Amino acid sequence: MALQVDREGRLRENKPGGTGIQAMKMEQERLREELRTWGRRALGQVWRRSERGDLLNPEEERLARILREHREFAPVWAAAADRASLEETGAGEINPFLHVQVHMIVEAQIRTGQPPGVARVIGELENSGMTRHEAIHAAGKILTLELHRAMVGRGAFDSAAYLLNLRKLPRRSH
Repeated sequence: MALQVDREGRLRENKPGGTGIQAMKMEQERLREELRTWGRRALGQVWRRSERGDLLNPEEERLARILREHREFAPVWAAAADRASLEETGAGEINPFLHVQVHMIVEAQIRTGQPPGVARVIGELENSGMTRHEAIHAAGKILTLELHRAMVGRGAFDSAAYLLNLRKLPRRSH
C-alpha cells in the first residue's frame, strides 16, 4: 500500500495508477502555500506594529517604509495579519504582496550594490526627473521580466541582461 499526502496534509492511500511524483507535487504545493501564508501574515504584523508605533528592527523598518509608500493597499496590509489569501484581503487584480517584495529586492540591490550598476541606473532615472519611487517601480518591472525569463527557462538569473535592460529604461527630460 502506497501513501501520499493530500492538500490538507493528511495521509491518503495512493490511488491505483497514481505515482509518488503526484504526492511529491501535492506536498510541494502545500508547502508553497504555507510559506506564502506565513509571509503575508508576517507582512501584516509588521504593518500593524508600525501603525502602533512599535519598535522595529532595521529590516522591518525598511519594509514598513515601503508599505507606507503604498497606502492604497493599507486595508490589504491590515487584513494580511489575520488572513493570508488575496481574496480574503481584498487585494484586487494587483498582487500587492509580490509588488512589495519586488520593491524590497530593488531597494536591497541599491543598498548592497549587487548586482553592480543598479544604484547608478536608479540615480540616473532620478536625475532625469523620476521620483525614487517611480525609478524603483521601473526597475522592478525589468526585474520581474528577468526573473520570469529565468524561471521559464529554468536557468540562472542573468544579471548582465538585467542591467542592460535597466540602462534602456527611458529617461525623463526636465
